Amino acid sequence: MELLIPRQIGSVRLGELLGEGGMALVHRGRDLYRPELPLAVKLLRPETHGDAELVRRFLQEGEVLTRLQHPHLVEVHAFGRSGSWPYLVMELLSQGSVKACLGEAPAALVRRLLGPISALKLAHASGVIHR
Repeated sequence: MELLIPRQIGSVRLGELLGEGGMALVHRGRDLYRPELPLAVKLLRPETHGDAELVRRFLQEGEVLTRLQHPHLVEVHAFGRSGSWPYLVMELLSQGSVKACLGEAPAALVRRLLGPISALKLAHASGVIHR
C-alpha cells in the first residue's frame, strides 16, 4: 500500500515538489493564516518511516533547529508527525543553490561561503550534523 503525502499539516497546505534527496522530499508550503510567508515542508521518504532511529534523529533536528538562530540557517517553524509522516516546516529561501557558484573565482567563493560555514559551526556545536 502506497502512503499518500498529506495535503495539509496544521494550517500549512502542501504544494508542488521542490526537490528530493535520499532521505526526504521537499514541497512548497502555504500557511493559510500567513499566505505571504514562503515555506518549505520537508517530509521523510516513506521507506524510512520504519527506521525508528532515523525518525528520532530527524525530529530531534527539528527540535534543535527551532532554537537556533543564525542569519545563514533556515528557520524551522514547526516539526512533528502528520499521521505517519515526520515533517519539518521551514522558511523557503530563494537565493539559489551551491551549484550556481560553480565557476566563481576562488576568493569570491570563499567570501560567499563564510556565512554558511559559520552557521554549520553553530549547528554542529548544537548536535546537528548536515549530511
